[in-house]
Parts: sequence; C-alpha cells; structure tokens
Amino acid sequence: MGVWDKIKPAFWEESKPLVDSHIRIFDYARVWKYAVGGAFTIALLPLIIMLLVNHYEYKRVFRAEMMSPIYCLVSNTQRSITSFFSGREAVLQFISEDIQLEEVSDQKLGKVFVNLKEIFGEFVDLRVIDSKGKQRAYAGPGRLRSAEQSDQAWYKEVKKQGIYVSDLSRGSDGSTYFQIALKYGKNPENSFILQASVDAKILEGLIDALALERPSMDAFIINREGILQTSSNSYGNVLAKLSLPVSLGSTEPQIQEIERASEGPIIIGHAGIQGTPFRFVTAAPREALTKDLFLLSKRFVIIFSVAILCVLGVVLFVVTAFVKHIYESDRRRVAVLHNIQYTNKMASIGRLAGGVAHEINNPLAIINEKVGLLRDLVSMNKDYSRERFLGIVDSVLSSVKRCSTVTHSLLGFATHVEVRFETIALDQLIRQVLVFMGKESEYRRITLNLEVQDNLPSIESDVGQLEQVFLNIINNAFDAVDDGGRINIELMAEGPDMVIVRVADDGCGISEENLKHIFDPFFSTKGEKGSGLGLSITYGIVQKLGGRLDVQSIKGEGSTFTVTLPVKKMESLFSNEEEDIEGFAGG
Repeated sequence: MGVWDKIKPAFWEESKPLVDSHIRIFDYARVWKYAVGGAFTIALLPLIIMLLVNHYEYKRVFRAEMMSPIYCLVSNTQRSITSFFSGREAVLQFISEDIQLEEVSDQKLGKVFVNLKEIFGEFVDLRVIDSKGKQRAYAGPGRLRSAEQSDQAWYKEVKKQGIYVSDLSRGSDGSTYFQIALKYGKNPENSFILQASVDAKILEGLIDALALERPSMDAFIINREGILQTSSNSYGNVLAKLSLPVSLGSTEPQIQEIERASEGPIIIGHAGIQGTPFRFVTAAPREALTKDLFLLSKRFVIIFSVAILCVLGVVLFVVTAFVKHIYESDRRRVAVLHNIQYTNKMASIGRLAGGVAHEINNPLAIINEKVGLLRDLVSMNKDYSRERFLGIVDSVLSSVKRCSTVTHSLLGFATHVEVRFETIALDQLIRQVLVFMGKESEYRRITLNLEVQDNLPSIESDVGQLEQVFLNIINNAFDAVDDGGRINIELMAEGPDMVIVRVADDGCGISEENLKHIFDPFFSTKGEKGSGLGLSITYGIVQKLGGRLDVQSIKGEGSTFTVTLPVKKMESLFSNEEEDIEGFAGG
C-alpha cells in the first residue's frame, strides 16, 4: 500500500458522477481539486502581488540607494581632488609673489624649495621660466638642463590660460610625476612662469584615503585620453589604457551602467577635476553592489515559500473537511432518497389496496362456495358424478391460482429487492400493472386502451424499476382524468435499439409554467395529496436505465408521457449507479 492509499480521503474512490437526476452524487475528487485550486489561487494571489510589488519597490529604492553613495563618493572625491590642486596652485601663487625675476637665482629658489619641501613633501622640483621661454632658476635634485620652452605646448597653454596641470609622466629614474605651471605678472616684460613637478604618489594617496563601501569597488584617476594616472585593482597599472568606455565630456558627476561579456553589468561613476586633465573614476560589478538585494530576495523567497506551505496546508485541511462534509451529507441524502423511493412505491400499493382486496375476495368467495358444496356432497353420502367433483376442484384450483397471481404480483412489486436486469416483455409488464388499476377503472368508468405493435422486441431492464415507473405514470393519469375519462397506452419500437411507451390521457393537463418544474423534487400540483416525488423519482429511474422521459401537455386537453427505453442493457450507466446507490444506501 502506497503513501497516497494511506492518506487519501474516504470520498476519493466514490467520486463517480451518477446519471440519476433525483439521487445525484458529486464528483468529489473533481470538486476537491477545483476547490483546492480556487482557494489556493485566491489565497496566494495577494501574496504574489505583494511580493512582486515589494520586490519592485525595494529594487527601485535599493537602486537609488546604491547609486546615491556612488554619486556622493564621486562628488566628494571630485571636490577633494579639486581642493588639493587649488591648494597647490595657491602655494605656487604665494611663492610667485616673493620672486623678483631680475634677482632670482638657483640659490634663492633653492631656499624656497627647501621650505616648500618641508611642508609639502610631494613637490619634486621648482623652476622659473621667463616670458621668452628661457629657464632663469632651478631647484631640485640634480641639475635640470636649461632648454628653450617657448615652442612647447604646455608653455603656450599656460601663457594663454594662466595655469596648467600636465598629464602624468615617467622620469628617467622610473618615478612618475605631473607638473603644475603658474603664470605670474601682468606686465609681459616682467612676467614669468613658476613650474613645479609633483610626485604622482600623492594622487595614489588621495585614492587610497577613500572609504570604499565594498572591497569589490575600484577607484582611480584617468586623463582625457583614458590613460590611467593611478593604478587600478582591476583595469591595469599607471599609464595603461583603461578598457572601460567612460564618457569624458562634462566635469559633472555621472553614473552609467555598461555591459561587459566577461564581467557582466558594471556600475561606473566618474567626474572631471576642474582645471586639470584628470577625471576621477570608480567602478564596481553590479552583482557586488546588489548583493544585499539578492540576500533580501532570498529571504523573501524563503518567507514566501513558508507562507505558501502554510496556506496550502490550511487550504487542504479546510477544503478536505468541507468536501468530506458534503460527502457524508450526500451519503445520508442518498440513503434517505432511496428509502423515499421505496416508500413512494409502498404508497402506490396502498392506493391499490382496494382493487387488490377485490381481486382476492372474488376467488376466495368461489373457493368458499365450492369447498362448501364438496362438503355437502360428501356428508350426504349420495352418489355424485366424478366429472362434477373434478369440475369443482378445478374451479377451486383456478381461484387459488388467481389469488396466487395477484399476491405474487403484489409481493414482487412491494419487495425491496436488489436491482436486477432481465429480459422483459413490455406488453406483459404493462398488463400486470394494469391488473392493479382494473377495479378503479371499472368503478370510475375510465377506459383503458392498450395498443401493442406487432413483433415488439423484448428489452433488457429491471422489472421492479419499470413497474414503479409505469405505475407512477398511470397513477398520475388516473389522478388527472375525470370519471368516464380515457387513457391510451401505446407500445412501439423506435428503430432497432429503442422502444417507446406512450401514456396519453384526456385529463386536466398541465400549465406551461408548471410543465417547467414537473420533474423537480417535491414539486406537486396536487396540494397536500401529493409528495412531489413521484415524477422526480420516475424521471431519475428512466435516466438511470438509459432511457428518456418526455412530456407534452395542454391545459384542459390532457397530457402525454413518453418513455423511451433501450432494448439492450447499458452496462456503464447501470454498473456505476448500482454500485454507488447500494453503497450509499447500505452505508
């Protein structure tokens, strides 16, 4: 026995829909599945919507929160580096104010450089260049060869702009540096340029001082050509070409997202340093920045999964209990209706009691008379003819047989026997039913006309069920007709597979409104005299036997009930019905 066999509900195996309209059983398994699916969907839909909305909103907010620190980092670093260059430019401006071009020398400039070096250790050297591009003084390590600078691009730039910051360069000793050049003096004849070389390690120090939120974040400085001015953890060393496509236009802080096949999406923040060729850049894989979102999503999934399991458990428990309650109610309902069907059958017998009693009393009177005559003949010890004696005996036996036939028919109709299919001659069954109606028809002068088609085929069906069907229909016909009315019963074949029994009366008929409800349980037009179950049960029995029951009626003119029955037993319908009805009624 499998796990499912142990846990499946009791109603699962009895989930076969019945054809019987008045004893209808739900397909419990299908009802259970639909109820579980519907309840689960209704309960789960708000959770799914809430999860999606929350995830979307949190993703949006998280993206904004993720971008905001990057933007702040870029903006703050931009200000910090700009402030550094502004400070160094101010120092050079201050030094320039103490320099007299006519008096400047290497010795004097050297003293200034020594003091400058003590305060700002990043300066490598100083030199003064006059307005014609000739070097007037130099202070620094070694002796820088004097050279004509007037044709140099940087010289022209500083003459034009007043200040110039160069890209990073590598010296002969392998060290890297950049230069800051400042023009001083309004008079072209006395103006000069103070140029200072600055160790590039100061830029590395500025980057290293940043408090990066994630170890995976990278920060560095590039120039206008995208050449690294500081080393990068992910994209190369100093003076290497940056492989990221960074927009180099505006100096304003910018955030952009790019897609790289090798690394996936990358978030880049960058901003230009005003007055310099430098641009600060920070970059990080989006996956690293959204790690917290992933963890939160994972928690959401876990919480959502637990919620689903809880909802599913509650839904399964409630729906199973609900369907089980329907199932048990159906068991009781079917048992009650099955007993009502039998009670209705017995009620029909009660109506026929007078006719049955008359049918039995007549033979009994004959028996009583004949037996008395025999006693007289024997007691008188007179000769009597053998033929007369045998005639009396035959009359007694005939009367006994008549009583036996009536009582057998009555008992066969009344007994609550199991459903059993057998070959039936419909004309004989109708005549047997009419036996019970004979006396009432004589008393009320109702004409009963039975027409049977020649060579009418026998059918395979249940005798007891058909007796009840036709007794109910004929009883209703008797109720509908007035004294002296007429009831026609016609039997004929409809093709090779079906037989029709048509019962027509000239009674009061049924209104069009009532005709819509004629087969509904407990619907009756007889008032307190009717239970409203006769035609409902009849309709269900006919359907159960694989047939069809139709009615046509005109108010004031009469009604015609047409029963169409199959010649051959319909195995699938009957087997399901018999199994379920007997199981429910017995349970």
